[in-house]
Amino acid sequence: MAANLALASNACRGPVRWGVAAALCAAALAAGPALAEVQLATAVSLVQTFLGEDGQLERRLADPNDAAPGDELRYTITFTNTGVVPVEAGAIVITNPIPESTEYVPGSAGGEGARILFTADVEWPGNWGNEGGVERPASAAEVRAVRWIYARPLAPGASGEVWFHLRLPPAEFGL
Repeated sequence: MAANLALASNACRGPVRWGVAAALCAAALAAGPALAEVQLATAVSLVQTFLGEDGQLERRLADPNDAAPGDELRYTITFTNTGVVPVEAGAIVITNPIPESTEYVPGSAGGEGARILFTADVEWPGNWGNEGGVERPASAAEVRAVRWIYARPLAPGASGEVWFHLRLPPAEFGL
């Protein structure tokens, strides 16, 4: 199961898709394709909830190999400018499909400096946060992909990260 959850780091020059993550990176390509390059790395963690010493519920991240049906996973996507020129604001767009039979956890997507959109469409590029040109909220069960548009420039050597949580399908017990 872990092999399906973890993604290796990949360089991005234009539209690229890897297993669960996809990115569109466009930056200073007129100066040469090697000058601006964004690399992605995705990590998956099991979200565990436990009772802390103060009696409050706490959450911690653990090894996803310990995941069981019904558990919550956190996907963290780190993006790094490995080039020698800044990447322009809005040029980094990361799209992460929600794997079949899992469900997005409402309110769990985040990323400092990123605009977050959702789609219920299975066709790409999908209808990002819109229905008939009007944005509307999607239920967790409807969300099939999350998209982040990084709204800041990214200097050479700089990194950022975005994240979301999903719930694994519950076990089905037969009698």
